[in-house]
Formats: sequence, structure tokens, C-alpha cells
Amino acid sequence: MKYLFSIALLCGTLAADGNHIVDELVALPHPLKALKMHEEKLGLSAQQNERLQKEVIDVFPNKIHTLFDQADEIEKRIKKAVVKEGKTQKEVAVDLDALTKVKRELTEVHIDALNKTREVLGVEKYEEVLELLRQMKEHQR
Repeated sequence: MKYLFSIALLCGTLAADGNHIVDELVALPHPLKALKMHEEKLGLSAQQNERLQKEVIDVFPNKIHTLFDQADEIEKRIKKAVVKEGKTQKEVAVDLDALTKVKRELTEVHIDALNKTREVLGVEKYEEVLELLRQMKEHQR
């Protein structure tokens, strides 16, 4: 039960459907969403579930939440400065650089999470999950 709750929490964090506050630097897949929705179909072993919990779910959400929050705060500052205060790009350059740095770090953490997920699932099962994600995206259109 803890496993399912944790996946649900992470999927909410990583939702690639525009529901998160900050757009990603690179639109990478979010395999845990498919894992949650198709858990029985995928038939992961107890060991895979345990490793996903310990090596992905227990590690990456906190990092990702923190970075999303940082990026959101910087974006709000930039929007306010430009839209309400009429600041120029030179005047918001420091914040633009900070936002770029945070989004890059967020992307790096996401890449680490994807690679760890691939390692835990194995290439074949990981590809199956990516295919399920593709199908889910097509179905939403």
C-alpha cells in the first residue's frame, strides 16, 4: 500500500500534462505514471517494486519538489518584474540565469530518475512502460 501511495505522490509531482507549476526544460517521459496505472499488466516482481520504492520513489520526489518550488518562485519574480514593473531583460538577467540553473538541475534529477527506473525494471520492461505512456498520451488526445 505504501508503494502505491508513493507512486501516486510522485506521479502527481511529475505529471507531464501541464498540471505542475513549472514547465520542464526538456519534456522527458514520466514512467511512474504508467507503472501506477498498469501495475497488474506489467507484473513487476516484489524485488522490482521494493527497489523502485527505495531507489526511485524514496529518493527523487523530495529533490524534484524542492527544485519545482525554487523555479516557481523565480518565475513569479521575473513575471512580476517584467509585467508589473516594466523591467528589461538586463534588469532580470540574474533571475533568468538562476531559473536556467534550477531548470537544468531539475532536468538532471529527472534524467537520474529515468536511468535508475530503467536499471530497476530492465530494458525490456522499461520499453514496455514507455509504450504504455505513448498509448496513454494518444488516448488523451
